[in-house]
Amino acid sequence: MTKILKLINHDLTEEQTKDLFKLIPDMQLLELPTDLKKWTTQSPDSPNGINFAVGEIIGFIDQNKVDVVLLPAGSPAFMFVFAHRIKQDLPFVKCLFSHSVREFQETKRDDGSVKKINIFKHKKWMIL
Repeated sequence: MTKILKLINHDLTEEQTKDLFKLIPDMQLLELPTDLKKWTTQSPDSPNGINFAVGEIIGFIDQNKVDVVLLPAGSPAFMFVFAHRIKQDLPFVKCLFSHSVREFQETKRDDGSVKKINIFKHKKWMIL
């Protein structure tokens, strides 16, 4: 059975889940514990903080013998450090990125402000 850690901050959509089961039918989906999940929802604002947070998450991945990590998670800086560290520290762990098509809708309001709606539609998982 393939152990998959969901680092993505939202619940998987129906399309993401179906596509994931097609790609890896025999899987166990894991979540980070609350004390570690905080790092992916609000990334630290310093290089040392990011390195610490990434190290803690990589420790969890190693301890739980995770095979695949679902991404993206955290800030772009967090993702940059995570991508480098996971390949360096645990090169056997695969990273699956959710690729989506984005649609944007803008509505001008009477008060002069602009309301933006972003719609993300899952297209596929990419192994990197």
